[in-house]
Amino acid sequence: MLAALRASHKIQWKYSLIYRNCVRFYSKDFSETELLPEEKQLITKWREKLNIDTINKDGFTFSFARSSGPGGQNVNKLNTKAMLRFKVDSQNWIPEYVREILKTKASSKINKGGEYVIFSEKTRSQQNNVSDCLEKLVEDLKMASLLPKDPTPEQIERVKKLKEIEKRKKIEFKKFKSEKKSDRRFKY
Repeated sequence: MLAALRASHKIQWKYSLIYRNCVRFYSKDFSETELLPEEKQLITKWREKLNIDTINKDGFTFSFARSSGPGGQNVNKLNTKAMLRFKVDSQNWIPEYVREILKTKASSKINKGGEYVIFSEKTRSQQNNVSDCLEKLVEDLKMASLLPKDPTPEQIERVKKLKEIEKRKKIEFKKFKSEKKSDRRFKY
């Protein structure tokens, strides 16, 4: 019974590993794709100009709820917690690359309806919490619009050397294991 359980666990683990590798291989990851130099320039210019004032607020919906935490009776009376919602796909002022990165990297902030949700209950003022939500959005957009730097030739060479060292270590370990197992065999 125990051996069968172990064997089934190994099979499940093996298939889950295969599944993860397939998902990694077939998933469309925009961070891995090559962008044209013109696209990179457009994204960097867009990123430099991005601030609270340049955000196109069409399609944004703000809702308010009662905030948690200390505040005495005021907490029970006023709706100061601000929630910002918008559909990422419908925001054409955000470059496509940034939208895709935002969907993958910040997927925990996207609900089932495809809305990006940001909330703030930092202060006891509705107005300040709305501006805090917008600041958080700007931060998230700037993080998503960061372009990966191209590796230098030294970095490429270092990675090649590390891969070769890893291969050698793996082969040495396999030889060691096989010798250890061959020494266990009964000799006549």
